Amino acid sequence: MQAMKSTKAKHVYSVLIITILTSLVYFPGLSDFWLADDRPNIIANQALKIDSLDTNSLLAAATSNNSGPLKRPISSLSFGLNYYFSGKQFDASDFKITNLAIHIVNGVLVYAIAFFLIIALKRSTAKDLPVKTLALFIALAWALHPIQLTAVLYPVQRMTSLSGMFVFAGLLLFIIGRLRLAANQSYALILMYLGIGLGTLFGALSKENALLLPYLAVAIELTIFSQLVTTDKRLHARATKIFYATTAVIPATAALLYLATHPGIVTNGYMVFPFSLPERLMTEARVLFMYLGQMFYPAPAQFVLSHDTLTVSKGLLQPWTTLIAALGILLLAGTSLLKRKAYPLLSFAVLWFLAAHAMESTVFPLRLMYEHRNYVASFGIIFTAIYCIFLISNMLSTNKLIRLVPAIIISLCLALATYTRSEIWSSYDSLSSFDVKNYPNSAIAHSNRAKHLIKTAGSLSDTYEHLRAAVQLNPLIAVPLITMTQLHTAFQIGIENNAFAVEETSATPENYYAPLKMNGDYIKKLRPLVSTELESRLRNNMGAETISVLATAITAGVTNKCRINGPCEELITDALKWSHIVLQNKASQPLHKAIIYNKRSQLLIYLGDYRSALSDLDKAYQVMPDKIYLLFQKLALLMALRDLEKAETLINTIEAHPAFSTLHHEPLTKAKSDLSFLKQRQNKH
Repeated sequence: MQAMKSTKAKHVYSVLIITILTSLVYFPGLSDFWLADDRPNIIANQALKIDSLDTNSLLAAATSNNSGPLKRPISSLSFGLNYYFSGKQFDASDFKITNLAIHIVNGVLVYAIAFFLIIALKRSTAKDLPVKTLALFIALAWALHPIQLTAVLYPVQRMTSLSGMFVFAGLLLFIIGRLRLAANQSYALILMYLGIGLGTLFGALSKENALLLPYLAVAIELTIFSQLVTTDKRLHARATKIFYATTAVIPATAALLYLATHPGIVTNGYMVFPFSLPERLMTEARVLFMYLGQMFYPAPAQFVLSHDTLTVSKGLLQPWTTLIAALGILLLAGTSLLKRKAYPLLSFAVLWFLAAHAMESTVFPLRLMYEHRNYVASFGIIFTAIYCIFLISNMLSTNKLIRLVPAIIISLCLALATYTRSEIWSSYDSLSSFDVKNYPNSAIAHSNRAKHLIKTAGSLSDTYEHLRAAVQLNPLIAVPLITMTQLHTAFQIGIENNAFAVEETSATPENYYAPLKMNGDYIKKLRPLVSTELESRLRNNMGAETISVLATAITAGVTNKCRINGPCEELITDALKWSHIVLQNKASQPLHKAIIYNKRSQLLIYLGDYRSALSDLDKAYQVMPDKIYLLFQKLALLMALRDLEKAETLINTIEAHPAFSTLHHEPLTKAKSDLSFLKQRQNKH
């Protein structure tokens, strides 16, 4: 009884240590600022503004995201609940604190998983290792590693950590069940199926890479569990074969057959990327080794918000490291499979890492490199590394405290690296400055720095220089060019109003990335060059960020109440031209077109073209029938056009809409009142 109490106390101490240390290293980064992907997924998502916890509001929030084929409803719902419990406001600090809480839970789950895997290894190898202490240091190395930072301090990456939470929880249930199966204990298969089934389901509804959970279980089975001593070998073998056939083999076969008969699911996505499917596969071989480099040498300078400086592999020898990386991956995978019984621990690290990357680092059309893709994938590497360090320490010393020194040093180094990185992430100013300094050839780093300078009213000349650098470094990026045209308008208006000192110059801009000169005539000549280049890039680049920034630019004239003359007229003319390019582009995704139709309708309303605006709203709603706010916009237009019969019909449609909630009662009541007034007025005349 005393031994049981002592064991429980040690587990409690481990949980407290994980919680306290993880909280301390992330504390500096819990600041209130948002990043690029946060805006379209969280801030601009009206359905997340939950006013009450009724079923309709929660359902609307859960179904409001368009990321991935499954739409990630659990992640989306969590964002809505975060908004509600943060005083009904989008406070980035609160979102990051929630992310940190999820990460701490995951750290505890990793501790529990490590604990049971060490027990399994101990049963098969009889190594005399301190199980709870080793599990604690594995969990600390995982939770404190700087490669996990974006899953915590980048609010939208909760999709990754939340998915990881269900994956780890499912694995824990599976492992407990699997150990019970080896001992021929009751409820073993039930726990195994529940773990894999529920973990995969809830994880995939947070982010789709949780569908790889069964194959992580296979990686454990082929290595760590391959040498488990069983009480009934025949029954044990039959049960495991049936289990993996139903949870891994059959689903994988079905998925591969579906992809083979529907190749467009993969190939069509490459239309918006500057690389092909073979090029991505070759590049990812190098990327996997880069991830390993970040794990074993996690200096802050190794990490950047966006790895857009990565060279795409155009062939096995372009660059030559592609061939080395590809052969390395094949060699590691093959050796791990063939020698898994002789070297179960090393084979586990490799097979786990490759299984966890089987979705985001293979054929699917995604950006090439993001460190958060290692949130789950890093566990196998970290588990094996810390385990091996303990083995070596045990061989070198008999003193228990001395044996812990290497693990303590590693934990402190990782904590310091993450704390340093967390300080960098304490403000957008320090983050954008750090990225530009360490990655001067990153177009996205320069673009992000320019965004920050604009938001904080920083130096205009510095802002423009960063934009110029971005468009020169990346011949496909369109966002900085949009910002440049907006700045041209602001500069011209400022010059007309004597807000800027005019620079005397006889120079003529030679190209779109010519240096800025604060001269009205010069800017008038420069603007069309930038605009022409932007139009060219819009025809070839339809990424989500481009659409998001473009949508904001289209309504810039409305929000700033521009006069429809002078420089502002150019801004509005350009906005209509840009929207036309996107809507006519066959490569544009339907959702992106719907966003542009909606934004253009607002601009057309501002210009007084109500009929065209109504047509655009209808086209947007055809693609996004779940967006009830589009119906409210249409209702306002119909009443402005005095089409009262259609307005009345639309009110009934809104009330019957699945997404209608208490949030919509007040605006609809006002609309009914306005409609009643207009009908009375119409009857009098």
